[in-house]
Amino acid sequence: MTDVHVQTVEPQALKPEDAITLTDAAIAHIETWIAKQGGGVGIAFGVKPAGCTGWKYVVDFAETAPVDAHEFKATDSVSVFVDDKSMPFVKGTRIDYVKEILKQGFVYHNPNEKDACGCGESFGV
Repeated sequence: MTDVHVQTVEPQALKPEDAITLTDAAIAHIETWIAKQGGGVGIAFGVKPAGCTGWKYVVDFAETAPVDAHEFKATDSVSVFVDDKSMPFVKGTRIDYVKEILKQGFVYHNPNEKDACGCGESFGV
């Protein structure tokens, strides 16, 4: 198991167990993404309505810190930003990055997830 890095910037708004954390593999992938983009501060992470079980994870590159987002600082150069609407659905999520022969991408270990569709594209809480 890889190490998990996190520091919650807004501790008064959230409990420590609500923090979004990143594995070393996820941090390395985001750092590479930032370098390819020529700079940035991390990722915007959230959900949107989709799929047969209700919600889909959304990850976007964050060139600058979004306004009114919770910031979870993984390293000095990598943060995860979550908007208020998404926070109840993703609090406590650990984000990993896997690279296998046939697929690669982020994998979400979300303690709020109660259901997932068969194809893995959406989840329910």
